[in-house]
Amino acid sequence: MSKDLRQLAIDVYNGVDVKFENGETGEDMIRNALCKAFNGVNLNDAKAVRNALAYNKVDFEIINEIIDVALDLSAQENSEIWNFVDFKSAALGDKNKFTVEGSDLLHVDVITHGTQGVRRQRMLSKEFSVETTTKAIKIYEEMVRLAANRINWAKFVEKIGKSFDNDRFNAVATAFNGITASGDYSKGSAGTAFNESDMIDLLTTVENDGNTPKIFGSLQALRNLTTAMTGDEVRRDYYNFGYMGKFNGYDTFRISGKNVPTDKIFVIGSDDKFIKMFDEGDTLTIAHNFTETADKTQELMVERTYGVEVIMAGKVGVYQL
Repeated sequence: MSKDLRQLAIDVYNGVDVKFENGETGEDMIRNALCKAFNGVNLNDAKAVRNALAYNKVDFEIINEIIDVALDLSAQENSEIWNFVDFKSAALGDKNKFTVEGSDLLHVDVITHGTQGVRRQRMLSKEFSVETTTKAIKIYEEMVRLAANRINWAKFVEKIGKSFDNDRFNAVATAFNGITASGDYSKGSAGTAFNESDMIDLLTTVENDGNTPKIFGSLQALRNLTTAMTGDEVRRDYYNFGYMGKFNGYDTFRISGKNVPTDKIFVIGSDDKFIKMFDEGDTLTIAHNFTETADKTQELMVERTYGVEVIMAGKVGVYQL
């Protein structure tokens, strides 16, 4: 696919009003590309379209790439939770690898002046791979309707992109929700009132690891934060944001989106993006022509392969409400 067509697909998806000297719009040009993909047949001639599909005369590479552009644009639109996600992508079969730096400090030895007898240490880091799965959406007759100017290109691609994006977001939210802690890194109110002292203990425990802790949670979770000290600034925060912007000097941040836990407050000190998402290969579009389906309809299946895992370099505190 040419760079011009790729940029055109991006502009149309973003709602840019594209018009050419010959009077054609961006939508028209994309439709022309789809017509070319269908080997130039009259897209209003159902028989000609079906024959093109039946005899494998449709170039789905063009369709794949146009869809892929919009799917890439749709990522990271849902929630602040994407700030914790480290994205990587590679061609099918390429190395699936994330490197996570260790959080342990180095040991400092005592030596006699003028000597170099110090134990050598390695600055440890670890490599991880993310298990991927293939996800697919199957639709019917939409591509022909699109090419025949019966449905809007931007809406068509947006629906596919947001459907995949919604699934990816749910995977990230599930990974985030699954974060647990133990020992001094875990506190909870066990159904009773929020305990300010326990929360401060949790914050200082994470801080003692050498990090500056920040507080994260859903709006429902953050509204449980209470302090003995209140004033006009706290009231303004509640009026403007619905929760206090600082808790005993520590910054608080809301995480929005469905499936974000409402019964946990997270204390995170590391700036590491600890949720790892790996996209494997390109978007794959597979057509099944009308001779292969029971109801004689044209089917289009769009596949993407990706995976999500939590890989943490430092420890996280969790306050269970």
